[in-house]
Amino acid sequence: MRCLKITLKTHSDTRWASKYNAVHSLYCQFGGVIKALRDISTNPIFGDGVANAESILKQFDLEFVYFLVMWDKILNQIYRVNKLLQSSNISIDQASKMINCLNISLQEMRDRGNEQIKTETISICDKVGIKSELKIKRTIKRKVMSGENSSGEDISADQFLTLEYY
Repeated sequence: MRCLKITLKTHSDTRWASKYNAVHSLYCQFGGVIKALRDISTNPIFGDGVANAESILKQFDLEFVYFLVMWDKILNQIYRVNKLLQSSNISIDQASKMINCLNISLQEMRDRGNEQIKTETISICDKVGIKSELKIKRTIKRKVMSGENSSGEDISADQFLTLEYY
């Protein structure tokens, strides 16, 4: 039952790069993780692991994959700059430029990256057999002016993802 090409990583509170490594290894091996969990959940030989695998699989939905893709992209950019800043031959001017570029890049991702992340999320969900439709968990309430009805507004899945994560 060899599904994963690399080992999934845990994160450490003392090593910042470990957070990126943990997210990135899950991102890269997500299909293998799903396959392994499905194999475990259907094989009674694993005992208590069957229920645990089923529980984890239930949590892997469109929203989780969207979050995973988004954080992999964000942490990847920060990780690369972090590694460059640790170089012994970098000047203050170069470091300042790198940090400014990182800030601009993250802002652009926030402003324009939503479509790319959604497209990649749907592609991953389709590959691993996760429903690529979002269940809206809340209705947005807005202040009612006099003379208006007091019903909440339904929002689309796109609007929900944008509001929830940006």
